Amino acid sequence: MKSFTKFGLALLLVVGSVWLVGCGGGSDSPSALVGQWVFVSGDDPPPNGSSGTMELFKDGTAIIEGTNVTWKVENKRLVMLFGTAGTTADYKLSGYELTITDDDGKSNVFVKKEKLEKYKAKK
Repeated sequence: MKSFTKFGLALLLVVGSVWLVGCGGGSDSPSALVGQWVFVSGDDPPPNGSSGTMELFKDGTAIIEGTNVTWKVENKRLVMLFGTAGTTADYKLSGYELTITDDDGKSNVFVKKEKLEKYKAKK
């Protein structure tokens, strides 16, 4: 992720990691990525004033930081399309945590919104 804004708005996440994550060949179903995700940690945090959120819908659309994008899983990578531009990243889904890792090795972790309190309590 060159920057959260580029990845987030041009992707996100992430992601974000609307991020998530088959990093290195995971077998998670793309439908497991559907939902609202909140940035919790990573190498490329959202800019000040940004919520770091993304919502992935089952129809292949998403809202990342208020921007409409499309997404899909292709060759075990998360693909986010912003108009004619796009980005791909490895993803790993572990329970309610989604990690999105770009080709430079930078990772961001997202948590399902409804599990955020449980995540915070765990940490």
